[in-house]
Amino acid sequence: MTESVVQDQRKFTWLPKLDFLNPFGYEVQFIMLGGMVLYLPAILILGEPGLSKETVAWNFWINTLATAPHTSATYVRLQRKIGEGKVHWIFGWPAFLATWAILIGFWAAGQFILGITIAAMWQSFHYLRQMYGVNRIFSRRNEESELARKLNFWAYHLAVPLFVFGRSDMLWHIWNGKPSSTFAPMNVPDIAMIAFGLLAFAGFLLGLISEYSKAKNNRVYNPVGLLMLSLYFAVHYFGFLSVEYYVRGFLFISIYHAIQYVAMVYYLERDGRTEKLTEKLMRGPIFLAFPIFWALLVGVGYLINQSAVKVDLFWTQFSLIVLNNWSVHHYVVDTVLWTRKAGK
Repeated sequence: MTESVVQDQRKFTWLPKLDFLNPFGYEVQFIMLGGMVLYLPAILILGEPGLSKETVAWNFWINTLATAPHTSATYVRLQRKIGEGKVHWIFGWPAFLATWAILIGFWAAGQFILGITIAAMWQSFHYLRQMYGVNRIFSRRNEESELARKLNFWAYHLAVPLFVFGRSDMLWHIWNGKPSSTFAPMNVPDIAMIAFGLLAFAGFLLGLISEYSKAKNNRVYNPVGLLMLSLYFAVHYFGFLSVEYYVRGFLFISIYHAIQYVAMVYYLERDGRTEKLTEKLMRGPIFLAFPIFWALLVGVGYLINQSAVKVDLFWTQFSLIVLNNWSVHHYVVDTVLWTRKAGK
């Protein structure tokens, strides 16, 4: 009788007994929450008026301190996976040059804004897939059926149209239908947005069903999947759909994504480095990212402006092509880097 009672208690235990879910632990604070305690309060305090005054400066420092390191972190993992033979070498320099050529092709065809807009839309999808990936990495702590796994997949992916197209639609309304110098938003029909919203809601319900299935079938349930599902919808609503928090949402989602990515790469790579020389080499891209970035930005930019006439527009677009290509290549690499075939 006593044994039966104990089993029933374990069956319906809701809180996990795992150390890594310590609310102050590295996995929770930096991978799942993206270190938001370090910057979200400041973003909320500064508010829309304060952040709107110096958008160029804010974007510059975010790119310098967060985006550049997280993009460089991709190459730490890519280098190891190519060396292990799990990712083809073509995704290194060949893919980098190919994506660069595609962006230059858009520019040469007079479709510069279209090319950058497509890259930005891909960025939104990349953000969403990243959180799904984090969810899958930590959800493995629970035993799950094939049905629960499929429900979990659709929970995240049914919401993709809402967030990707909703972000563009939100910018269209804020900018009164006018494109910026780097992005052309679209006015998504209301009926389509309603349909996307219903799909997202259905996805959220499927996610809850998946988590309920895990809780029911595991003697000790790990609620990390429930935490990530809630964060997925809350973070991207704030960052992609909120008109009232438009500027704050954009800054928040950019920093959140970058810190989460760097933290996740470190988490996965720290146990895979055994040789001191290899460890130093794999840290190289991170340490060299800033000097290379500044050398290109200041050195090449200075030479071009000194030797050419009326190249302001060209230099601005060239800089955006170079910087966006790092991001686009980062997205391309991640499509293969986080697959089952590539492994941990």
